[in-house]
Amino acid sequence: MEKLATETLQQIFEHACTDGGYTGCSLSLTSTSIRKVARPVRFFSVALILWTHSVNAFLALYKKECSVASGTRPKLAHLCLSDIREDSSIDDDPESWEVITPDHSDVLTATRHLLALVGDGLKSLVIDRAFVYPGNTLANRQFPSLRELTCLGYCHPSLLDVPRGVYPLFPALKRLHVVVGEELRNKPLIPQWATHAPHLTHLRISARHLSDIFLDEISEIVEAASDSRHDPLDTTVDASSAGRTFPRLARVVVQPGPRPVKGACRTSRSEFSSMLSELYEFADDATQAGLEMFALSPCKWSKRQWNEEIHTEWVKTIGGEDGRDWFSDEESEDESEGSKT
Repeated sequence: MEKLATETLQQIFEHACTDGGYTGCSLSLTSTSIRKVARPVRFFSVALILWTHSVNAFLALYKKECSVASGTRPKLAHLCLSDIREDSSIDDDPESWEVITPDHSDVLTATRHLLALVGDGLKSLVIDRAFVYPGNTLANRQFPSLRELTCLGYCHPSLLDVPRGVYPLFPALKRLHVVVGEELRNKPLIPQWATHAPHLTHLRISARHLSDIFLDEISEIVEAASDSRHDPLDTTVDASSAGRTFPRLARVVVQPGPRPVKGACRTSRSEFSSMLSELYEFADDATQAGLEMFALSPCKWSKRQWNEEIHTEWVKTIGGEDGRDWFSDEESEDESEGSKT
């Protein structure tokens, strides 16, 4: 190893530092020389629990590494901000999406600072909205390099304070997975994302409450996909078209939330079944229009289960392992409530 060029070692270390931070920390403790060589890439992927002391500790470390004499800012390409807590017991109910975080203001401030430092270089981002409340914004910047974004518990673009003249927020975003929380039960979702991710090719919406508003949004996507196929030579993407739809969307995956609980009154379950059938019809129409769309069976995972599964698959993906493709038509037996029928 002593005979290898520094650049070669850094390339090796970059490929190794794809497990959320463990390997990067281990390399920094190996020896003084290895620590020095690994400095630019040891933070290539980082997974943080959204506690104030965790985010602040990493923020202080990252700023310290940025201030070393070499002047080389460490790469941070993949960031996972989650609320996985081993002692948490509040997420046993699939309907439970709220997390009590007394220090949410402090952790929000620290996270804002961190995103301001690393936002330009991020390629993938997983973020839990547990600490983001209405009226609080997560960032006030564009993410020019972000390719893949996963939002757990609903991270609306309005949570990002859009600077004047900055459009769109995610100009390079290709893959978006939104796991929707209960606060968006009967509110629009898709139009706001379309405005800020005009080059999106893959969209997944999980645990979404079925409503007339949401079905109308899906219908508009199918209609837009059909219209775009009529003019295949038009590859331009301007502000007006981006605001209407996703001009380059190739695949959509939708998985509704759990069925209503059985009771004396079956009206809600009947309505759910009717909307579910309509969703499956939209998927068939989209396929005929040239847009791959998969409507999966209702999901019964709790927020904690989603959090753990997303974190696990994020590590596999950035590490180059074979893992779950969230944008395919495959679904876990534990996640699914049954077949279409």
